[in-house]
Amino acid sequence: MQYLRRATLLIGDDETGIDMSDLQFSFSVRQADLRTPQYTNIRIYNVARATAEKIKANEYTRVVLQAGYQGGNFGLIFDGQMIQARLGRESAVDSYLDILAAEGYEANQAVVNTTLAAGATEQDVANAAGTAMGQSIQFNSYNPTVKLPRGRVLYGMARTALHKAAATAGYGYFYDRGGINWVPLQGYKDGAAVVLNAATGMIGWPEQTQDGIRVRCLLNPLLEVGARLQIDNASILAAQPSPSFDYVNNLPPLDADGFYRIYVIEHSGDTRGQAWYSDIICLTIDPTKSGLTGLVQKGQF
Repeated sequence: MQYLRRATLLIGDDETGIDMSDLQFSFSVRQADLRTPQYTNIRIYNVARATAEKIKANEYTRVVLQAGYQGGNFGLIFDGQMIQARLGRESAVDSYLDILAAEGYEANQAVVNTTLAAGATEQDVANAAGTAMGQSIQFNSYNPTVKLPRGRVLYGMARTALHKAAATAGYGYFYDRGGINWVPLQGYKDGAAVVLNAATGMIGWPEQTQDGIRVRCLLNPLLEVGARLQIDNASILAAQPSPSFDYVNNLPPLDADGFYRIYVIEHSGDTRGQAWYSDIICLTIDPTKSGLTGLVQKGQF
């Protein structure tokens, strides 16, 4: 059952914070399978002036947003660092506080300076980079077997070391809800697939596009970048034919069993408005399919 919207918004630091959940606020949380920080925009209405000034003065650094339904799925959709807060007005009586926040913002600027002994694995390299970045890494379906024949010096940007380790192992990574997910390029995050249909919140019809399979549903925090999604192929609207050779040959295919990997997801909502959606772009998991696969297409987002 998905009814009675629920959302909580906390702004604070490791010791203190402010619960903004009772105020009206809107949000757009966009997450993608990219190696760069994930950003979100939040607008909070009619915040007390003293509170708004504290937030604007950077007294608080962390933003935690949970959303979903009281009678259904509810959970974390964003946990990151505040980048900017600014005040404004929509009318003579309604003011707002706009917040720009990001996951992995500071981690992406971290440097690493350490040495690994011979026999270390790419997982050890990733963990060393993650430690320097202050991030825990979730390794999905990874069992390292190749060991470094000699020691390795890690010096410079930690993200560079992490990227090289992931590329060598055939994996990608992205910032996700306070940590880093390390996922096979032609695989998916551990866990069961989320079944998406009209009964579970799907809105309208999924559509095949050059970007991938696009689908909208009621806001669902269980939908995560890198995770599997199961859609009945019969419900997917085929792309409109085009005389363009590139269009036809670059069209992402459908998966025979209806399993897709989420590459982009945007959660958007307004606690006192109409919006309460999750918009998804996904691609087939099977690398043997003709046409574009996730490995090629992901770089276009």
